[in-house]
Amino acid sequence: MGERRTDMHPTARRRAATIVGLAIVVLLSAVACGSNSSSVDSGSGSTAPGAPTRSTLDGRTFVSTSVTASGVDRPLAGGQPITMTFDGKTLRASPGCNGVGGTYSLDGDRLTVTELSSTAMACADTAAMDQDTWFGGLLEAGPTLTLAGDQLTMTSADTVIVFVDRETADPDRPLVGTDWKLESIITGEVASSVPSGASASLQLPDGSHLTWQGCNSGGAPVPSMTPTSFTVGEMVSSQKGCVGPAAEVDAAMAGVLHSTVTYDIEGPVLHLRNGSNGLDLRAA
Repeated sequence: MGERRTDMHPTARRRAATIVGLAIVVLLSAVACGSNSSSVDSGSGSTAPGAPTRSTLDGRTFVSTSVTASGVDRPLAGGQPITMTFDGKTLRASPGCNGVGGTYSLDGDRLTVTELSSTAMACADTAAMDQDTWFGGLLEAGPTLTLAGDQLTMTSADTVIVFVDRETADPDRPLVGTDWKLESIITGEVASSVPSGASASLQLPDGSHLTWQGCNSGGAPVPSMTPTSFTVGEMVSSQKGCVGPAAEVDAAMAGVLHSTVTYDIEGPVLHLRNGSNGLDLRAA
């Protein structure tokens, strides 16, 4: 028999090539789309609301941005936010006047706090002390927590508190170069507001010395500084004859600003401690 030819007609060959080309384009598009879809899913999953874990909470402080009860805003005493700090297995909170805290655990989104304790400062604002009791009751009731990026939501019955990571909501002010205004005087376990008619401020202009102003004004070298403390050299001060509240404030400043002073900054607030004495100051 003669040899049979299998050549395709030119038009058929062109159609077949076109079909193969389209198939390759579709295949490549599907691969690209699949890759992009995976990338998007991974990114959105990291910020989707969900139950927090110790690792996603550890070392973070959250500041309340809203508090509602049965859908109605609940004003906070003194207008100051509630803060919660997670440190290892410990939860610490500042709901109003005293600090509360204890050992915490998570069962899914359920928060359990055991060995709940509180400081015992006798604060002049009774509403703030009542708020301490109210918030402690929320913690004891076993609220639920939902974390979405920098936002933490606590829900207990009809009460919902929305928090934001403090470093996002209100970054720490620098110790050096900030004008700090005296807000509270700490004596032992008692916090007192600045007496009416008196005021004081503190500055560390360049980290090598400090200055303060009250009824009198003073200054001293700062020989050394660490992330948690600084040392104060010999203080030089004016010698006005201050009396009453102004003299009390000057004495409180002098009682802290000597030898080694420990400090901690939370957003706009500087906490200074020296033994049983302390000062809380706010960035101007």
